[in-house]
Amino acid sequence: MEQFDKLPLKFEIITGDESLIKKVVEEFNKEPKRLFEVVGFEDRDGDIFARLELKKGTLSDVFQLGCNFGMRIEVMRHRNEIDW
Repeated sequence: MEQFDKLPLKFEIITGDESLIKKVVEEFNKEPKRLFEVVGFEDRDGDIFARLELKKGTLSDVFQLGCNFGMRIEVMRHRNEIDW
């Protein structure tokens, strides 16, 4: 897939764990063809949103990041490591 030409792409993802999204982003950035950055967090009535930017990569990378993050949450729920 071609690189996304409208960079940086800013987006948000809801998270209950700031450290988990940071870890997922760090792991994704090991691939030299993509670069995500966590630019901040916002508490909206108890729901935490991570503000992210895609600096290098494709829309598919954004989708994969979201899927990977969601799968990790489900695994942690299954192991009773989180309750949100």
